[in-house]
Amino acid sequence: MTEYLSVAKYYFDKDVLKHMAFNQRAWPTVHRILDSLVDSFEILSPYLIRPKIDLSPQLSASGESLDEMTSKVLRVDTKSAPASTSNPLSLNFWTKQPLAQVLTDRIGGEILYSLGMLVLEAADQPPAEARAAMSCVHRILARLHHLGLVSDRVYQFTVHDPTQLSIRPPALHLLSPTIMSILSDAAWLEHEAKLTSAAKEAGEDPPYLPFRVGCRELGPEIWMELILWCCIEHGLVKHGILLIQEMTKRSGDLAWKFESWTPLFKDIDTVQQTNVSTEQFWRRPDTSVPRPFKGNNKPPFNGLAKRTISLEIVACLRSVLANRAYNGIGFHGMSSSKLLARTRPLNTILEPTSSADDLQPTYRTSNWCVTRFVESGCLVPRNDPVSFERFLRSFRNQVPPWGEDLQTSSKELHNLTRAQLYDETAAFVGLVEHGIQGYTTGSRKSSVRAFFQYAWLQNIIDASKHNHIRAFFEHLSRSGPEEVPFFDSGLHDPSLAPNPSHSIASKSTMAGLLDLAVSSRSTQFGNWLLFNTDIDGPSIPPSDYGNPTLASSILRYAIMTRNEELAQKVFDSLQPPVSFNVLKTMANYQIVMHKWDSVAMTLDYLRNFRKSSWGHSNLITLGAEIIRLASSIERKVSNGIAVGEDEKEHLQSARDLLFRFYNEEFNLPNSKNPRGADFQRRVLHRLRDVFLSVPGELSRVANELVLKTPIKSPKKLQYIPPSSFQVLMSAVVDAHGSVAGKNLWSRWVFESPLQAGYIIEERGVERLRVRNERDLSAGDPEFNSKTFHNAQQKATMPSVNFLRPIARAALREFYAEPNDQNQSSPSLWDPWKIPLSKSKWTKYKLLPRHMYKYQTRHGGLPPVSDAEAVLDFCVSMMLRCGLREHQIHLEIPHHLERLRARGVLTRLDKEGRVRKYDTGDDPWMESSPRAQDGSCLIDSQEGLSSSTPAAHSSSGSSGM
Repeated sequence: MTEYLSVAKYYFDKDVLKHMAFNQRAWPTVHRILDSLVDSFEILSPYLIRPKIDLSPQLSASGESLDEMTSKVLRVDTKSAPASTSNPLSLNFWTKQPLAQVLTDRIGGEILYSLGMLVLEAADQPPAEARAAMSCVHRILARLHHLGLVSDRVYQFTVHDPTQLSIRPPALHLLSPTIMSILSDAAWLEHEAKLTSAAKEAGEDPPYLPFRVGCRELGPEIWMELILWCCIEHGLVKHGILLIQEMTKRSGDLAWKFESWTPLFKDIDTVQQTNVSTEQFWRRPDTSVPRPFKGNNKPPFNGLAKRTISLEIVACLRSVLANRAYNGIGFHGMSSSKLLARTRPLNTILEPTSSADDLQPTYRTSNWCVTRFVESGCLVPRNDPVSFERFLRSFRNQVPPWGEDLQTSSKELHNLTRAQLYDETAAFVGLVEHGIQGYTTGSRKSSVRAFFQYAWLQNIIDASKHNHIRAFFEHLSRSGPEEVPFFDSGLHDPSLAPNPSHSIASKSTMAGLLDLAVSSRSTQFGNWLLFNTDIDGPSIPPSDYGNPTLASSILRYAIMTRNEELAQKVFDSLQPPVSFNVLKTMANYQIVMHKWDSVAMTLDYLRNFRKSSWGHSNLITLGAEIIRLASSIERKVSNGIAVGEDEKEHLQSARDLLFRFYNEEFNLPNSKNPRGADFQRRVLHRLRDVFLSVPGELSRVANELVLKTPIKSPKKLQYIPPSSFQVLMSAVVDAHGSVAGKNLWSRWVFESPLQAGYIIEERGVERLRVRNERDLSAGDPEFNSKTFHNAQQKATMPSVNFLRPIARAALREFYAEPNDQNQSSPSLWDPWKIPLSKSKWTKYKLLPRHMYKYQTRHGGLPPVSDAEAVLDFCVSMMLRCGLREHQIHLEIPHHLERLRARGVLTRLDKEGRVRKYDTGDDPWMESSPRAQDGSCLIDSQEGLSSSTPAAHSSSGSSGM
């Protein structure tokens, strides 16, 4: 029966019991169904009792504390008899969730949800229908109390403590005698009816005279609170939230309201003086004694107000929801997407706002709730920054206090009020920054999402600044003339003005954003970070150029934009000793700017004075510059343009420098650092193989390269860092097109199936392996011979940054193709190794369907050009890297729609639909994709707020 009710509710949006009760008037059937559910609950309840272990006798007898007892070394007698193995129960049996617990949760949830729906519907019905519904509710609740299936904590009340997250109002505690009287009367009437019916069937007179106890009638508000508190105490949070959602659906005169008990807690004695027998509402402080009702036509007691329940119930539901979060153990618990779906309606009630951009100061209930969810382990920004961002955005209390002075002394803390201690915090801003780091450094990098999350962070800081300015002027308006500070413009010295720039994020976060701007070529966003001229100044002020964390990123940005002035400012700001990373980036800048003598001096300085090795990036930057110089010369020759002597000299200088690398002129001495010298030789050997696979001048130069000292073991080669390999990928794509970039990926990028990845559940939470996944007799679960062999042939790990230049070039080529493109199959892309002559008529898929379920079952039409095939390849690899459809749309605009039109993909995935809805309502993000002519790429990005520039780059950025 529980299964039938659940299927009708979740799949058909039908409440069967409500339909039978109020539409068909089948109250006896409804009562029998609920009674049968209570019977099942009663049968299973004994199996939920767990033995309680009391350690106090052992602790008191030994005289030791628990820490002392547990710190003792346990010595095992190896000569003793082996332990008995007669117990057939396995560890899996003792550690898995009890089946009785699962069943009672389902049955108990259905009982309370059905009772709550009956109460809600009865509140909307005439008195006659309402009495029939409440009679059924009273009888079921009476039986639950009689069987001991309702926790005593439902009626407990403790003194109000504002430092506690969960506050329990005293309503049910004060009304418990009345509630017990009503339930006892309902149980007695049911018992009396059964005896009377049995007596009539036997032809005897009823053994009792009809008698009804005159109990004070309670309104639906009281019974609704009782049912919701039962949901909280028994862990049935999902059903309680469903009831809250049903309440919020009612509007007009039937609308339900939520009110806090905080004003009533100020004078709880006045509330306790309420005469429930003659009054309709709780007494409130600073109000006169209400007129009592007399006679038999008294209205029911409604508690706070008609159709109003306490706001503390909603806060407790949101808090207890964190207990149901999935944390990677077993298969039980809610994923972050389900938790977010349950939390959002509660946040709307607890934090009402007039508009979506109405950010409020931090408040203790929101702070504590966010802390509980983060500590539960259901959100992993490194693996899934999107879910983490959506969770944080569901809260409106985000604005921290203004000021950077941290009060730590006992005297300063003593002067703080309780509201300042619990309400004011900058932790929320830190969590937003943590989410940005998930986009910039995590496994699912997304440049556009990172840029707009930074815009959100800036709007939070701007809201804090606005509140601070408003408070200042309010203080001036309340002050007298003698208290208003005097300002003499003649004494103003502009040189003494404070720098308005202030960092709203850590240096590492800003460096990650700038590196992401480099990888996506988003020059407009990068220029705004460095050269913004508004009143607050740039996010990275010139005073930070010498910071070791930022200097390398700023130099990389100067390399991409060929900005010599910016690089010189960084060099002038550096203070000795300069870090190794900055020196290596400096060498890269000198290579790109063709300062060949300076490059040699920097490399010599690294070797002789810093005893340090050059890096992968130096050699790859040199190879990339050879590709670009040779491509520029070839392009001019093919177009009949004269080639300058300086270009030929630069190309020859780059070739000579590469030969000097392979002659080991810049290598560490083998006698002083044999491990470093061996590392350098392995890197040279690996990169020579990579250079040989690149078409054009670089492969011709690589053919002439010979290692001066052979390596000892050619099979033990070094992997190339993805950040360095990306430089080579961009140069290859810029010179030879997207097909060459795709071929370079296929040759050198390790497309690992990630054996450990399949235990990463939804939203990035890592799950512990179950027994059949830990079968060591079948070999190491992390090892796969085919994958291991494939790894030996590759040179780097996959990264979304590799796909961005390929996608940019493919989009440019796709829109440059004529509209009457020949409908022939592509010559480079064939995921299932189908001959080209047959692939035109073959339905193909991007990925195996078990890896991505939003594909049509039989596949779709293949691409009709090489550029479209490369775009398909980029989509499939992004899906493998963990990006979702709404993120892929930002990286490769409109191509997902083309895949659906070809029948390759089905409808937008659920996450994409939700994200599309969220983006449309987000004031900081406004989606505005637009197509341009063939010379430019598709510029699809979501616009930033007015205080932040658009995150799209200049031409060629593709908004990525």
